[in-house]
Amino acid sequence: MLRQRVNRSGGFLRVACSLAGLNGILKAPDSGGFFAFLRFDLDRSNFVFSLLYSKNADIGRDRFRHRNFIKVMPGLFEMNKKTHWEGVYASKPAGALGWYKPHLQTSIAWIKELGLEAEAPIIDVGGGVSTLVDDLLNAGHRSISVLDISEEALKAARARLGAMGEAITWLNGDITSFDLPRHHYELWHDRAAFHFLTELDQQQSYRDNLLNALKPGGHLIIGTFAPEAPPKCSGLPIQRYTHEKLNNVLGGEFELQRHDKELHVTPGGVEQMYLYCHFRKKG
Repeated sequence: MLRQRVNRSGGFLRVACSLAGLNGILKAPDSGGFFAFLRFDLDRSNFVFSLLYSKNADIGRDRFRHRNFIKVMPGLFEMNKKTHWEGVYASKPAGALGWYKPHLQTSIAWIKELGLEAEAPIIDVGGGVSTLVDDLLNAGHRSISVLDISEEALKAARARLGAMGEAITWLNGDITSFDLPRHHYELWHDRAAFHFLTELDQQQSYRDNLLNALKPGGHLIIGTFAPEAPPKCSGLPIQRYTHEKLNNVLGGEFELQRHDKELHVTPGGVEQMYLYCHFRKKG
């Protein structure tokens, strides 16, 4: 239970929030009929207050006269993004996840065409339980890192690989804030992670980390939802991209080499059109 006092016109408002249920209530007994119900907005990692007004503070919630929404404390509760993804991976086997594919054929084919050396450093961002790492090991790559916000996902991937997983660098963290080595990676791969970053500041933080960690001349292979795809994935809103829009977001430091689309069908039969792009960092 989290409790916090907020100063309001010389008095106090008390926030009581259940982190487990991502809900709560705020009351101001001396506010002349003001109540507010607190909910967590997973879209923006903020708390949102539903402000409800009435002439009589004791009447039922359905009798309130007016409602408004105010976003507060942006970024303060980023831990709830992690909570969401830990819950997803703990509750479903890999094959039941909407974005899961037994093998990422497009990614593997494009990576093979790059002709990277066996020791070239590769990072799979948002790799989760993806089998890309398995296929990279089988193709002879020996310097592979997998980063994901979910520890549950990384544990499942390590268990699947067994002894082979000891050769992998497993990184548990949020790509918008994780500290990566400067100009280290020759390939940055991301399928279905970047499009969950719907806010400009999140996209900028991702881009800053990408620019810092990718070597000059390094490669970026990224897969996002295309405009034809649904507006949500795993219950969360996503940002859909054309190759032109993605190029603009990544900035002039990257040159688009190729792009293509691939239709993915989830285990539940939902069609998701993916956009794949290969960029090269200038340098």
